[in-house]
Amino acid sequence: MALITFPDIVPNACWFQLRTFSRDLRSPITGTRDSVQLPGTRWTARLEFVNLENAEWRELEGFVSAMRGRVNTVLLRDFRVSAKRGQASGTITVTGAAEAQTVTLAGIGGGTPSFRRGDLFTVDSHMHQVLAEVTHSGGSVSVAISPPLRAAKSAVEVSFFEPKCLMQLASDDEGAFMGVPGWDGPEVQPVTINFVEAL
Repeated sequence: MALITFPDIVPNACWFQLRTFSRDLRSPITGTRDSVQLPGTRWTARLEFVNLENAEWRELEGFVSAMRGRVNTVLLRDFRVSAKRGQASGTITVTGAAEAQTVTLAGIGGGTPSFRRGDLFTVDSHMHQVLAEVTHSGGSVSVAISPPLRAAKSAVEVSFFEPKCLMQLASDDEGAFMGVPGWDGPEVQPVTINFVEAL
């Protein structure tokens, strides 16, 4: 498995979705229902490119080929987001157990609130989302996140700038490029590429 670099091409549209798995448990006696979350919460992404120039679509097609179906991975930026909305500054670190849904962020300075609901950060190639607005006290704060931490972390630096996620192609059939023989202009049809988080 190799890490492939995404080309310097910005999509015309970008979707990211956090896919959660759950199951309903219903009592055969009382009929009451309870829902439980299952492991495996992961990010999915969809990028759409329109009117790519000849050099762009050929570069993008080469990237898809280099991914070799679902074999290789890419550190994919969430193009919807460039930075957090919260006012935290400094070198921020995360500490938490494996599968933790609440973690401690430390090394925080700046104004308030420190983080807002929906802020995204990257730690060790995985992307996490802040679930509630919080303000630090003494430089640290407890934060609910999703998905849970993939592995235990102890004062590991995180980044809120251009959050990224380790992804692989969603299927072996991604990125169909249509060309017109004899035409060297822009790609005629939109190109869509789907990704899923590599766990």
